[in-house]
Amino acid sequence: QREPGVVKTAAGYAQGADPAPTYEAVCSGTTGHTEAVRVVYDPARVSFERLCDLLLDRLGENRYALNRVGNDQGTQYRHGIYAHGEAQLATARDVIAREQQRDADRSIATEVEPVAAYFDAEDYHQQYLQKE
Repeated sequence: QREPGVVKTAAGYAQGADPAPTYEAVCSGTTGHTEAVRVVYDPARVSFERLCDLLLDRLGENRYALNRVGNDQGTQYRHGIYAHGEAQLATARDVIAREQQRDADRSIATEVEPVAAYFDAEDYHQQYLQKE
């Protein structure tokens, strides 16, 4: 939420089949969900392209790792841009393609898909980093 124009963020679970995922179930790797962050933003203040760039910047070297962020591994730790609508999909694909050109020797593992499902995580996961 430190980026101007980002109104709200929420931790959650995306892309899985379970209609009521829990942290424990998602961590088992059997639900098909990935841990995710929902970002509510004001497009008059920050573009979707900028948010995609921020994600890749925050991922750093992890952008090349399939099913891993830092020391966390498994399908629940895959990273992606889960877009709402064709315009966001096109923007996300363009950002990935641009970044891939900068390092053609390594494939970016960040998936780009339409959002299939999103569920807010339990309350104790919200603003987790601020609680530590």
